[in-house]
Amino acid sequence: MVPSGSDPSEHAGHSLQGVDLRDRALAAATERMLLETRMMPGSRVLDVGSGTGETALLAASRVGASGHVVATDGSPAMTIALAAAVRSSAATNVTVRAMDLRNIDLPSNSFDAVIARNVLMFVPVPRAIVGLYRVLRPGGRLAAVVWSALANNPLQQIILDAARRLGGWGDSPPELARAFSSGDPNVYRRTLQGAGYHDVCVHLVAAVRRFTSATDAIDTIKSSPIQTEPIERLPERRRSQAWEQIETRLRAFERHGLCEIPLESLVVVGQK
Repeated sequence: MVPSGSDPSEHAGHSLQGVDLRDRALAAATERMLLETRMMPGSRVLDVGSGTGETALLAASRVGASGHVVATDGSPAMTIALAAAVRSSAATNVTVRAMDLRNIDLPSNSFDAVIARNVLMFVPVPRAIVGLYRVLRPGGRLAAVVWSALANNPLQQIILDAARRLGGWGDSPPELARAFSSGDPNVYRRTLQGAGYHDVCVHLVAAVRRFTSATDAIDTIKSSPIQTEPIERLPERRRSQAWEQIETRLRAFERHGLCEIPLESLVVVGQK
């Protein structure tokens, strides 16, 4: 899934570059998401905002040859990358298709499980949640990984703090700030319950992003369009100052030859 306003091909390139780092940082949350769906051999699974396909392939290995995964993304560039990943894996139980999460054009009552990793923050959540409820079979389960509160994700907080301190963004917050605006577990809990889900729960999953140094962390940030946007929107004369401030604060996380930055995700779960 490409955040609105991002260039699809640029976002696809960043996603491919960061696969290993992202998978390590999100491993615990991803495992919790997959377990909470209760998928099993023979299950039919929808993976929305599948990106470069890691979650779709993990689900495919769990549902086996008798099951099936429909992997979707709203970006043409990401869909191409997703299809390539599926071909490379030789998985025969995964179908790739383009689909906007704002307009879920799939049959009702057709999936045993829906998974979504780091995508719901970028779309109107109530509308997406209702659409996903419709395609679930009775008893089917939704599990989604989303960002927690900004205060518990210092990497992004440091970026946004620097942007605010050096000029801010006026009345139009950058995508990164908007994505963290719904990081309250109660917001997701109420939204799912309001859409008809039951047995709703939200799990906090803490993890760490590991870089070789603060400089390495900066290089990774600069390869991500959504994370660089708040700085790129500053007056040009202030951007280098912002990056200097960010790097200085990231050095506080350097220890034992690594730069280790905490992060926190929510795993949001509901049953139809």
